[in-house]
Amino acid sequence: MSVSKQPLHQQIENDLRQKIQDGTYPEQQLIPKEIELAQYYQVSRPTVRQAVQTLVDQGFLEKRKRRGTLVKRAKIGPNC
Repeated sequence: MSVSKQPLHQQIENDLRQKIQDGTYPEQQLIPKEIELAQYYQVSRPTVRQAVQTLVDQGFLEKRKRRGTLVKRAKIGPNC
């Protein structure tokens, strides 16, 4: 990740969104757990949680109890 004036959670959110859009995380695949993402990005879990929750709110991800967070079907619209 590059150094930016954006908050860390926004940088992570943008990176995860890009990975969803370019197929790194394909539809219906689980993304890594929060603890793994926190280690990868070298940030705290709450920072990762905030980024993931924003993507859930935007419709890119879906949280499933006891399963994890998975990539939702690609949507067509202005946010894509």
